[in-house]
Amino acid sequence: MVGSQGGATPGQDEDDALRDVASSGAVEFARGATDGPPDAAAFLLGVLVHGDDTRAMLAHVETGSGRLVDLGRVNPNVEPPRVTAQGGHVLALVLDFAAGATVLRTVGVSRAAQMLTTRLGPEVRKTARDPSGADIAVLPSGQALLVWDRQDAHGRSEIVGLSLDARSLRETSSPRPLTPAGRPASEPRLVAGPQSYWLLWLEPQTSAPKSGTSDDAGVLFEPPSVLYAAELDAAGRPRSTPVAINQDQPAPVIFDARVLPSGRLLVAYRTAPADRPVDDQPTRLAAIDIGAAVPTRAPDEAGVPGPGAPTLLGSPAGDPTWLAVEDASGATALVRAFAETGAPGAAPVVGVQGMAIAGEPRRLLVAEPRGIGVELRIQSCALD
Repeated sequence: MVGSQGGATPGQDEDDALRDVASSGAVEFARGATDGPPDAAAFLLGVLVHGDDTRAMLAHVETGSGRLVDLGRVNPNVEPPRVTAQGGHVLALVLDFAAGATVLRTVGVSRAAQMLTTRLGPEVRKTARDPSGADIAVLPSGQALLVWDRQDAHGRSEIVGLSLDARSLRETSSPRPLTPAGRPASEPRLVAGPQSYWLLWLEPQTSAPKSGTSDDAGVLFEPPSVLYAAELDAAGRPRSTPVAINQDQPAPVIFDARVLPSGRLLVAYRTAPADRPVDDQPTRLAAIDIGAAVPTRAPDEAGVPGPGAPTLLGSPAGDPTWLAVEDASGATALVRAFAETGAPGAAPVVGVQGMAIAGEPRRLLVAEPRGIGVELRIQSCALD
């Protein structure tokens, strides 16, 4: 139990029937999302289930029930589908690989009585030269944006966007560049607020010395990068100058982000100096105001160490926000970030068993490995 600065007490699982939702084969999953009113929302998660073939699926988890929605057969070497939801609109972005190139398929998911149905939307086929990054987000109005990275005419990577309507799944724009011309940009991440989006991306710094970690297969090098963020309007057009998050410390970086109720963008990130593993570095928090030129950083000592990637949990426009970091034992430590500023609370909450992958004010969706599968469950929390 934490004190007056805010936190949570991990509670009991709400329903054992949620266990082993995706236990039919080896499972990979992406970040989660929520859809519905506070404290009663459904949790949504993109998963890959590897069996005789590999299926992209959407896990739909509510109190007392869990089901998998089949999104189609995919290449076993792709990443799990991305899922986004707001205002009753649920979209999935399925990544596939065919003829040497990445294929992006958008899928709308609708509820009809007790059934969940799917509809195919726009499909984007990359060239074999293009990077593989992509993301999708939807606003409560039903406006949605698909982003991906591609090579421009000069061989540099850039990020482009395609607007679509979540109801009809029709395109409402042609693909257009979203990042500054002449500067490399890759690995897009898109987050939605109530009325606009924030786009984040990495800009490799080719002139800086490389960092890396070694394993039994040899040495894997990643170029030092600067993480950038820029606000986009509801139509998916840039409305602000990109803001550099780690301008003074280019390095390999892992990150997550969400929009706070104040409209600020909160970014949790971890960088790795040369010849140091990223796992032993602190997680830092930075908040970006609309129209700001530089981020506001929280004190470094407020970060939570741990081997897992930092995750920001919460509904798109609600409070609280949780910073979740998996520790070395496979449990999750939580730190509350306050609604207006993004500043962290004083004490982490420990004792959440498994990896917290989605959340709302008083409930978390938690995943734990079970053999080759994974157990998904809703865990309740009591706010102090």
